[in-house]
Amino acid sequence: MRPLIISVLAAVPICAQVVLSEIMFDLEASDNPNEFVECFNLSSHDTVDLAQWKIADLWSSDGLVDAGKGTRLPPLSYVVIFEGDYDMEEGIYANLVPETALIVKVDDTSIGNQLSGEDSLFLTDENGDTVDRCGWENISAPGFSLERRRLDQPGGTSNWETSRDSLGTPGLKNSVTPHPIDAALREEAITHAPRYPDPNEAVELYVIVYNLGTESFGGSLRVTENGESLAFTTVDDLSEEDSVTIALTLPPLLSGIHTVEIAVQVPGDGNPANNAATYELIVRFTERLLVLNEIHYEPDTGVPEFMELFNLGDVELTLANWAISDSGKRSLRILPGGTVPPGGYAVISEDSSLLPYLPLDGILVVPENGFPSLNNDGDALYLLGPAGTVIDSLTYTSSWGGGHGRSLEKLNPVLDSWAESSWGTCVALEKMTPGSQNSIFIRSLPSSGSIKLEPNPFSPDGDGYQDVIHIAYSLPFSQAYLTVLIFDSEGRNVRTLARNLATGSEGAISWDGLSYLDRRARIGIYVVKISAVDAESKRSMEWVKTAVLAEPLSR
Repeated sequence: MRPLIISVLAAVPICAQVVLSEIMFDLEASDNPNEFVECFNLSSHDTVDLAQWKIADLWSSDGLVDAGKGTRLPPLSYVVIFEGDYDMEEGIYANLVPETALIVKVDDTSIGNQLSGEDSLFLTDENGDTVDRCGWENISAPGFSLERRRLDQPGGTSNWETSRDSLGTPGLKNSVTPHPIDAALREEAITHAPRYPDPNEAVELYVIVYNLGTESFGGSLRVTENGESLAFTTVDDLSEEDSVTIALTLPPLLSGIHTVEIAVQVPGDGNPANNAATYELIVRFTERLLVLNEIHYEPDTGVPEFMELFNLGDVELTLANWAISDSGKRSLRILPGGTVPPGGYAVISEDSSLLPYLPLDGILVVPENGFPSLNNDGDALYLLGPAGTVIDSLTYTSSWGGGHGRSLEKLNPVLDSWAESSWGTCVALEKMTPGSQNSIFIRSLPSSGSIKLEPNPFSPDGDGYQDVIHIAYSLPFSQAYLTVLIFDSEGRNVRTLARNLATGSEGAISWDGLSYLDRRARIGIYVVKISAVDAESKRSMEWVKTAVLAEPLSR
């Protein structure tokens, strides 16, 4: 529907008793003979005789004639002006115009030169003086009239609206007439700051309360979420047709999308339907609650590429407005929705053809604007929260693992996604584990001060099965410097996996069976020496483990 534009053709003082109150100029069927104009006598004591009055548009003028009820308009009463050939008994308004309304007709078959979508009306008295006038353009609401909101106010743009009732309200109180008391909220007029608050940050909510009624009022304003009150304040005395902006401070909210309910309460409100509004705001994720956990960048023919996400948090996460991207965030793919339970998985792919590979309760999400094409030799991947901030990311290469039909899996969802040591090749027979625990998942990280090697033995023969040994460590230090050395059976250092690596208390490092010269080490027993130095106290600990590099292992 195009916007309604009402223009006042000239400043006409509202001193006349009779005013234009409703105009029907565009019906769904033929306009003729069903156009009408309604007027109202504002006087509380004078009757006005319309016998010598005229109504005109820009092109022609018509006199008002008796239609069977005379031409005298009583105080505080309506008169409906019909076209000369309107059928009073069978016309479309026959059961709509009340008996209390005066009915007159124009002295020919149309009002003016027949009213149109862009037109003007002039009402003149017996002396030829214009008592009221109105012009309009660009309205498209066939079957709905144009109504004056307040009959006692000038007929400017803001005082006319499209009728809320089909066929209008001829001879009746206009449907757009304001209530004496009418407080209102408009969702589009609500804002907040900061735009994307942190979880520990208060939010300022700005709400405009409108007085659409004809009397002043006072009341209250409340903000709730799921029935729980977040903020409350009073609304001071607000004059008619005025508005006020009220600021409310919301307490810090949890990360995610929040839909709050805002309601204004005013005693005696005649139109409570516009007293409430809902408003959505997004609180940034500042923790890695949702992380990348599996990537399939080079699947077998017929299998689509995918990314798997894991929920590290203890609450259900809604994926609406989250996004994924590759190659430097140049092409965002917005996730349409879905929820991920605590400790649960969500798989993102280009279409539903991946669904048969998921468990029965698996969650598959297909972005509306497609899935990024993952490069086989390496790519950058980003997971963005609803506020557009990067929650998790990595830049992988084919050396990380995966490829040749097998996915790239994380050893444990809690590990850093950006670290190559956190990832390895899927060893499941299906070559991937979408929606399920990863095949190389380190099931039980050691307790404080322990080292564990898995799988052991291993066979780095490139067949995708147990090609890498993972050295999981748990240190009695909150921060430490870690050194991991590999020696052969004769005590020669064949590989240094880490030297003074800054680390937290837990982690994992992988050995792919290659020596310093990137040559495959010989089959045999190797000594893994791990030493850690506490970053604060400089206290050190050391472990020595053996690893078996074996011939190709049977599946």
